[in-house]
Amino acid sequence: MRTAWAAAVMAMAVGLAGPALGQKETRGVTPTEIVLGMHTDLSGPAATYGVSSSNAVRMRFDEVNDKGGIHGRKVRLVVEDTQYQVPRAVQAGTKLINRASSPWWRRSARR
Repeated sequence: MRTAWAAAVMAMAVGLAGPALGQKETRGVTPTEIVLGMHTDLSGPAATYGVSSSNAVRMRFDEVNDKGGIHGRKVRLVVEDTQYQVPRAVQAGTKLINRASSPWWRRSARR
């Protein structure tokens, strides 16, 4: 009974490992860098908040990079300006997801 159970668990593990091994490299992560994205208001009526929040994130990433990064990888921030306009926010989010090679992005909270 134990042998059959162990064989079943092993077969499942091998079955799940195949697709995982066939995946491409994780978007936004290279051997030397991790790319993270953020969209916020760098211009327009809410620019004060957007600039200060993006600067705060940048300062924190600089601290992490000064200490050697994350597992030896430097963190790079890509910031997109939404200009306090919904269509620009949609464009910025789409750009970060599709073009900036960043698997993670953060929207600046407002209102």
